[in-house]
Amino acid sequence: LKQRLMLAMAGRRAIGMKRLARRSFGFVPFREGQYYVPPPHPIPSTVPRPDYVSRPGGRPAPLPESTFAEAKQSEEIARMRRAGQLARNALRAAMAAAKVGV
Repeated sequence: LKQRLMLAMAGRRAIGMKRLARRSFGFVPFREGQYYVPPPHPIPSTVPRPDYVSRPGGRPAPLPESTFAEAKQSEEIARMRRAGQLARNALRAAMAAAKVGV
């Protein structure tokens, strides 16, 4: 089966899998016990670079504390629940009133 696969992939000429991979990809993708990671492709100058590229490790800056959600008090949570119930009731009333042609 492996010989037939090599023949089919190589176009009727029997060559080794590593040679076929080197010809097709320019490198051998798999080696026994390790993987080969090819070098990165150059990025054209027309592609804008993100601001975190120049940071150490290439990671974005941590988000400021103000962007996180705030802890709500129990009174605020109760008001939010009541607002959700009112919205649900209004939606149900609108769906009940909606009829074809209205």
